[in-house]
Amino acid sequence: MPSTQFLGASTLLLFGLRAVMSSDDYIKRGDLPTSKWSGRVTLRVDSAMAVPLDVVITYPSSGAAAYPVLVMYNGFQAKAPWYRGIVDHVSSWGYTVVQYTNGGLFPIVVDRVELTYLEPLLTWLETQSADAKSPLYGRADVSRLGTMGHSRGGKLAALQFAGRTDVSGCVLFDPVDGSPMTPESADYPSATKALAAAGRSAGLVGAAITGSCNPVGQNYPKFWGALAPGSWQMVLSQAGHMQFARTGNPFLDWSLDRLCGRGTMMSSDVITYSAAFTVAWFEGIFRPAQSQMGISNFKTWANTQVAARSITFDIKPMQSPQ
Repeated sequence: MPSTQFLGASTLLLFGLRAVMSSDDYIKRGDLPTSKWSGRVTLRVDSAMAVPLDVVITYPSSGAAAYPVLVMYNGFQAKAPWYRGIVDHVSSWGYTVVQYTNGGLFPIVVDRVELTYLEPLLTWLETQSADAKSPLYGRADVSRLGTMGHSRGGKLAALQFAGRTDVSGCVLFDPVDGSPMTPESADYPSATKALAAAGRSAGLVGAAITGSCNPVGQNYPKFWGALAPGSWQMVLSQAGHMQFARTGNPFLDWSLDRLCGRGTMMSSDVITYSAAFTVAWFEGIFRPAQSQMGISNFKTWANTQVAARSITFDIKPMQSPQ
């Protein structure tokens, strides 16, 4: 019969293991409380153009060090708060997430122009993080930079990642490279061509349910083909294109799902799975030494979901030498 002393030690070990597992379980929110700053920011893109944007910054409200910065791009005509589920989850693991919404529906800002917003936006954020009077003081380390985005926002995130050496990582949520209304041109460059030329690895989450918003031939498989070895892909077997975002208005959510297609997966699960994937990918980039257990736990979780046929999960293999 085991001794009481042995049982006590085993119990402590078990509780300790559970605590470690909990702190490395990316499916759950992280331990850091988060806060939001929002306001109108006018960016000076060049001497002739000033752009007003409704900016939202979600950041950990505790901790002494500045956090890596992730720029989150919305889908076409979507608003930054629609992605709060993904953003709040990711931020709680130690990331300052930058979002913005273009003012008004029209005129539509072409990709070529919107890509120029990032530099002045980062300059503004760096200034705020250095200002002791700002609520963002000490919260953003723009030297550790990543991008992520959904739909057209995924395309913009990919173009920034492919074109800027200061962007260390990228996660794409059901990205779309083009449409009949926005054929490839100088105003609408191809993100997949840019990624293929850059030869960079990224994280990719796809929705298996396709429709008018994520047409076959322009959706996630096109991006997967362009990404370099080492990239991750998670495809949600019963997710539709707009289930990554929730507007806060049930009728609007229903309308968007009707327009773009909806699967049987709960939107809350689409958001949680995507956020966990995002944390795992960026932790491997920004905190590789500390994240080994967390990434291992995430891959174990992913394997259970693959077995349940709720997702597929792939890591792009290294190419064999010729």
